[in-house]
Amino acid sequence: MPVKTGSKHGQKSVPENALAQEVFQENEPIDQKARQKKVAQLESLMSARTAVIERIGEMVHQIKQIDTPIETLTRRPASSRSGAERRNWSEVRERVGDWI
Repeated sequence: MPVKTGSKHGQKSVPENALAQEVFQENEPIDQKARQKKVAQLESLMSARTAVIERIGEMVHQIKQIDTPIETLTRRPASSRSGAERRNWSEVRERVGDWI
C-alpha cells in the first residue's frame, strides 16, 4: 500500500518499503557513530586493564623484594597474610543448622 509523504513540491506516493529503506539509510550514520564509540570505549577499557595488570606485577615483585630481607632477619617465611583473623566455621555451621 503506498504511503503519501509531504515535500516542498507537494505530496507524492511512495511504497512502504521505500519509506522504511529511507529511514534505515538515515539511521546508518547514527549507528556507525555508536559502533565507533563502542570500539573506542572497549579499546580504552582494555588499555586500562593491561595497565592495572602490569602494575600488579610490579607490586608483586616489590613484595618479593621486601619479603627476602624479612625472611633473612626473622629466619621464618614472610607471612602472606596480614594477621587477619580466621573465621570460625564451626560457629557458622551451628548458626546455619539453627536457621534451617
